[in-house]
Amino acid sequence: MSAEVIVNEKVDNKENTFFRQKLTLLYRKLWIIILAFIVGIGLGVTVNYTLVKPTYTATEQVFLVANLNGDGGVENSTSSAQTNATLAQIFLPETARFIKSAHYVESANKKMQVAGLDALYGKINSKKIKVNYGEDVLIFTISYTDVSEEAAKEKLKAVVKSAEENLANEKIGVHASEVSLKPMQSEGTDNVKKNSSVVMYGVLGGAIGLVLSVAIILLINALDNTVKSKEDLEELTGASVVAYIEDREIFANAKKK
Repeated sequence: MSAEVIVNEKVDNKENTFFRQKLTLLYRKLWIIILAFIVGIGLGVTVNYTLVKPTYTATEQVFLVANLNGDGGVENSTSSAQTNATLAQIFLPETARFIKSAHYVESANKKMQVAGLDALYGKINSKKIKVNYGEDVLIFTISYTDVSEEAAKEKLKAVVKSAEENLANEKIGVHASEVSLKPMQSEGTDNVKKNSSVVMYGVLGGAIGLVLSVAIILLINALDNTVKSKEDLEELTGASVVAYIEDREIFANAKKK
């Protein structure tokens, strides 16, 4: 066996021993790591409830009514070949873009201003509007998220009302006759959901506690220059260890027996 191979084997054995020592150290301090993880979760949840303001999302389901008039190169909707799926493919993506467009949002903000609600709840932000729809149904959901329940509800109403009025506009709306939005619920807004981030903050706090505890344990161990193993002694003295007691507690317990 060449000297290079022997040296490499020694290096590999030294690295393996080093990692085993660190894993053994972390295992012995496992209770500290678990405690730090639990404390981190608790702190994360506390921060969420004391410092993070919850948000509210108001949603409304609407039905898109649109009769094709032939201007778009498609036969009238009464044709048997014209299905609900075809109408959905034509109008839903376009309608979703319109609802979040700058012109529609500006129109919704004007409605808030006229009603005197802009001073209470602020302006509508297009980034807080979401429009979800299926592939073959003319039903989709409009939602708006804000820091208060009433703000979310009022802004959603303005967004839906703006969409109802502007969709029939030939210049900025869908090119079809008798186009409109029909609420699926007679009372309008379906529900308002409180969005809580307690799970996210709890997991984040637990992860931070876990990482910090491991880092501190390893740092303290690295700063400790006492001899902990026969490898440390051989490295310091250059002499081979003939015999050693691996764990003093095990030796003491055996001696008592």
